[in-house]
Amino acid sequence: MLSETREATNSLFVAAIDFGTTYSGWAILSHDSFKDKPTSSMIKHWYSGYGVLTTEKTPTVALIKPDGVSLESFGYEAENRYRELLEEDAARDYYYFQRFKMALMKPFGDRITEDILLEDEMSKKLSAITVFSLAIKYLVDDVMTDIKKKCIGVLMSDFTWVLTVPAIWTDSAKKFMRLAAEKAGISSDKLLIALEPECASICCRYLPVHKRIDETGTNMSTLPTGSKFMTIDTGVMMAKKIGDLRRKHKIAPPETTGPPEFIRAMRAQQNGLEFGIPFQVVLWSAGIFAHQVPAAILGSLYVFSRRRYNNGYIQDADKRVGPFWMGVRCLQGLVAVALGGIINTALSQYAGLDMFQIVRQKLF
Repeated sequence: MLSETREATNSLFVAAIDFGTTYSGWAILSHDSFKDKPTSSMIKHWYSGYGVLTTEKTPTVALIKPDGVSLESFGYEAENRYRELLEEDAARDYYYFQRFKMALMKPFGDRITEDILLEDEMSKKLSAITVFSLAIKYLVDDVMTDIKKKCIGVLMSDFTWVLTVPAIWTDSAKKFMRLAAEKAGISSDKLLIALEPECASICCRYLPVHKRIDETGTNMSTLPTGSKFMTIDTGVMMAKKIGDLRRKHKIAPPETTGPPEFIRAMRAQQNGLEFGIPFQVVLWSAGIFAHQVPAAILGSLYVFSRRRYNNGYIQDADKRVGPFWMGVRCLQGLVAVALGGIINTALSQYAGLDMFQIVRQKLF
């Protein structure tokens, strides 16, 4: 690891590829920029193809040509192209893969080798190493195409490439990703395989945790030795579940209708997305303006309620009701904590009245 770190410091740029289950993307940071602004990386923005949606990640969707060795398109382009092929009744010879990353965790377990096969959305099989390497190569080529528009004479050898993988993966799965990356054209001495939670933790060291009007703020990196913080990966189990149901019932994207089991799963995922953004807003607001302990407790209970909601909804629509209202109550609690914290912050800043401090003195 020490030799790999030294190799990274000798490169002009570091390119990080976030190869996700549902969405993927990349970011670039120069060696000199890291010294001054470690969070100022250049992130690729992706367009849905219709000029409406712009995101920092693109769907992890690979459309492979009928020859089984050439990539037709990736991401939003793959989704749009596959839709066109369906309309032209010409899709049956193509391979369409989405949310295929977690196949390296199950059902292959520890026996992940180069000759394993993946099933596409219509149950056609293709070599997993081919699918992964083509997807990684697309992202690598996209990085090089973009950087060459801004810098003349940049080569792949000027980069250290970081590829993220889940911490729960076995060593054989991580080795498989390294082989796929090398097959995609990344030199082994320029490749780092990094664990997703470790990357998140390193990033958190440079993110502000407190911002006040009369202060410049502080970073986690400046907190005393021994300080603790938690990183949470919310996971993509619902996305994987829907992918499994698509294969089970042979429902090709972009279709969103099918048997009741599939429709309930789709609705459960959609409901989670609808509540996801409000949950994150009130969770962070409660933790920043009020206190992290009640925010963490209510947030954990909310995540637990969503897990029960998803599992219950897929089995029977009536089983979603209890967990749903449990989640709503948790959100209401977070809103109350966040509002209390915001009001107290305003009173403390502009009126010199710290209600939380007064309550603590009265109680203790």
